[in-house]
Amino acid sequence: MNTLILNKNIDFEQYQQIVDYFATIGIEVTNPYEYPSLITNEDKQAIALAREDVEKGNWIDGKELFDNIRKRYASKVVG
Repeated sequence: MNTLILNKNIDFEQYQQIVDYFATIGIEVTNPYEYPSLITNEDKQAIALAREDVEKGNWIDGKELFDNIRKRYASKVVG
């Protein structure tokens, strides 16, 4: 699958014009909402477990996490 990266945001009308143009030159554009998910069942289970942890309060703030990581590994960084 190839991906085009646009330099600016476009509205739906512009998107539709691009899709129509591609169709005239034989390039099919897949609707991302109809494309099969790339998330595996294992990923879905991990996400569900993470959500349960959050609901139970088993989480820490991102800043706190990174501060802990810096403290643990700062002495190992050669600078």
